[in-house]
Amino acid sequence: MTPEMPTMPTPQIATPLTAALQPLADAVLGGIGGRTTRLVVELPGGEHRRTTLDALAAVTAEAGARLVVVRGRVGDSDLAYSSLLSLIEDLDEHVAELPAEEAASLRAAAALREGDVDPRAARTGLRRLLVGATAARPLVLVVDGAELVDDASSTLLAFALARIDDARLASIAIVAPGTTDHRLAHGADEALTLGPSDASERGPTPIAEAPEDADDRIATTVAALPTSHVLGLAVVTADATSDLAVVTSASTALTGSRTAFDELVEGGLVRVRGVAVALAHPAVGGTAYHRLSPAERRRVHHALATAMTDPRYAEARTWQLAAAAEGHDDDVAAALDTIAGGARRQGRLATAAIASAQAADLTSEEAERLGRTIAALGAWTGQGDVAALGRALDAPFHDGVALRVARSAAMRWLHGEAAAVTELRAAAGQATAAERPVVDALFADAAYASGQGRTAVDVAGEVLRQVDRGPAAELAGAILILNGQVEAGPYLEHETQPVGADAHSLEVRAAIRRAEVHLRYGELDRAERALPGAVDGATAWDPAEAVALRARILGLRAEPVAATRLLDAALDRLPSDSQVARAVVAREQAHARFLTADVSDAVAALDRVIPLFEQLRMARQEASARHTAGCLAWSMGRIDQGLRNLARARQLDPTGPVADLVIALVESGRAKDATAWLEAAEDGSRQATPTLDLVRARATLAADDGLIEAMLARLRDRGPALTLAEVLIDATARHHRSRRWDDVRSTAVEVARLIVPSGVAGFIPRLDRLEPTEEEPDGPATPDVLAPLTDAERRVALAVSRGLTNRAAADELYLSVKTVDSHLQRIYPKLQIRSRAELAALVNRALPAPEQRSA
Repeated sequence: MTPEMPTMPTPQIATPLTAALQPLADAVLGGIGGRTTRLVVELPGGEHRRTTLDALAAVTAEAGARLVVVRGRVGDSDLAYSSLLSLIEDLDEHVAELPAEEAASLRAAAALREGDVDPRAARTGLRRLLVGATAARPLVLVVDGAELVDDASSTLLAFALARIDDARLASIAIVAPGTTDHRLAHGADEALTLGPSDASERGPTPIAEAPEDADDRIATTVAALPTSHVLGLAVVTADATSDLAVVTSASTALTGSRTAFDELVEGGLVRVRGVAVALAHPAVGGTAYHRLSPAERRRVHHALATAMTDPRYAEARTWQLAAAAEGHDDDVAAALDTIAGGARRQGRLATAAIASAQAADLTSEEAERLGRTIAALGAWTGQGDVAALGRALDAPFHDGVALRVARSAAMRWLHGEAAAVTELRAAAGQATAAERPVVDALFADAAYASGQGRTAVDVAGEVLRQVDRGPAAELAGAILILNGQVEAGPYLEHETQPVGADAHSLEVRAAIRRAEVHLRYGELDRAERALPGAVDGATAWDPAEAVALRARILGLRAEPVAATRLLDAALDRLPSDSQVARAVVAREQAHARFLTADVSDAVAALDRVIPLFEQLRMARQEASARHTAGCLAWSMGRIDQGLRNLARARQLDPTGPVADLVIALVESGRAKDATAWLEAAEDGSRQATPTLDLVRARATLAADDGLIEAMLARLRDRGPALTLAEVLIDATARHHRSRRWDDVRSTAVEVARLIVPSGVAGFIPRLDRLEPTEEEPDGPATPDVLAPLTDAERRVALAVSRGLTNRAAADELYLSVKTVDSHLQRIYPKLQIRSRAELAALVNRALPAPEQRSA
């Protein structure tokens, strides 16, 4: 005798709802239960439409699904992709999982950059985005006012929705009455017309009086079911095909007959539409599945695998066999490894990581298990999955060189280069002679990045004693060049290197370091050509570094707006919890903001990233951030703050730029300190060919007109536009100190013509301070009594002698009050006076009378 089947009515909602709206609820529940549903609803506007949307939200919430609403608006109907903004923003975390081309096109659509959207990539990307989102949680997509959605957005939506058949997705296009002749309505499975009263009358009694009671009601219902029915529900839950033949075959194999499955359908717990099957309520299946013991669950998965005889279910069958396995199963592990390889080639790194990790668990042979563990770690690192990496790194592991190297890449992504050094040092201690060049080159790279310059140089030198060619030698050579130890020569002979699928490839690191070397010498084209090899097959960390370098190249070309757009897009792609890589991009973003004179944004970014870099001992990144902070303060006239940051940057990274520090010291009258910093920089370099930065510093400190003109000629011919602007400003400042006003005007005009059209506004405050006043003639204009003073001290003396307070003098000269006071303390002993009153008297006695000055 068949036991009495506890019935469970189709889930309703607590929101007042008429029977006319029940098909709407059914469509939602059917779609999120695994049978993709497309519905078009004719519905007038006003209060009844709002009530209907509230009802949809309640159904979605009770079912544990995610609601995303896309709205068409009259004002935006002619603005391409405007309707997609909310959809892409709401599903932003899944955009990062897409192939790069598709993600870039959807990001461009969200930014309303129609010209940057590849229509093919956007269409396939939107489909993949929706399917990916439903993998994590059922999705209800409502297009409210579909007839008003802009053409570009509706084209993408229509393409994607028409090609999704087996995802947990319900899409509902709501249109005004009489407007169903619309592309979003053409592919609908059902059409529904609702009037104003349909959304306002009291409907059937809901399954629960309040949403929080739903879980208890479901648990009670499942607890009353016999084991055969629970097994049947578990089969529908664990199935990924929605194929009626597969589900009934598996259920029959488990229970001995099809009766249990048929009774589930009759009782309203399972729904069948044609050859598709789905749960009436997703939570019922989860409750039933977890009621089973682990052994019973394995039986469910094994039955499903046995039922999947159709070749199109080969991959799904492998996943079922993996879930059914108890202990090692090398055949299933090999099949999972094949799935992982295909997923990596397609850019589906999350799938690749999961498949490799499960394959490792099922592998009996130790070497193969280790290889698959490394592959999983590499895929998670490539994806930048912070949570998965944290779990993987916390798990016990076999202590070996290859796994240590893989862990170092993950450590770099999570905790910065100093953490990677620890792992690589351990790997180097275990490495064989054949493994040492690879491990040592990576070790030297991480040490260089974390500010351990001496270690980096020593280890890189050891690499070159072991090998003289190949990626390990190229990476080691680039590190030595960047540390000023060898000439830029044979180690840069390759413009680019093909990068394989290995997520820890040496070619990636070598490509990035080669690009940095080229930037040191102003070879922007060669730097850009080196970078494509730093992306394909790289860890998630490497594209963050590469995009920062690309943005720096754009900045050097005097294209800061383009650099800002590039960095904004990169931050959008990076996972929100990847704080280290996001800080690297934000650091470069601050530099681009400085160039465009977005001071508040630049300062805010620097205030965020500098403490993080300091905490994680990321010395080179902190040095770069502090250098930007120093240049920004210097440009704004806060010279003391600027000097502190520029000096700290050099202390953190003695291989970094020194010219800005030297020139700022010269302009503030501290030539002796400038000389000391330059000599220290030159003492640390063995390169006969100086970098552009060193040449700029030497020329300014030596006040060598010939060297400056030679440098300007070279930069005007083929140099970076930004460096040309900086050298021209340096020359303007030198002319200003010598009171050669005609030269000041001519060089200032050339700078303005160069930077103003390109949007480089960050240098303009510094340039403005060098503008001569109309009454200033060429030649000396200061009394002889001020001859013992430096140029900076003379300017302070003249300002104070006019009766200005320290604050007023500081404002006029774009200095800090503290700097003015410091200058005065040096002026008094040089002029053998003791007060500002004596200074004013001394200067005014030496100056000509007003009538003589005017003559």
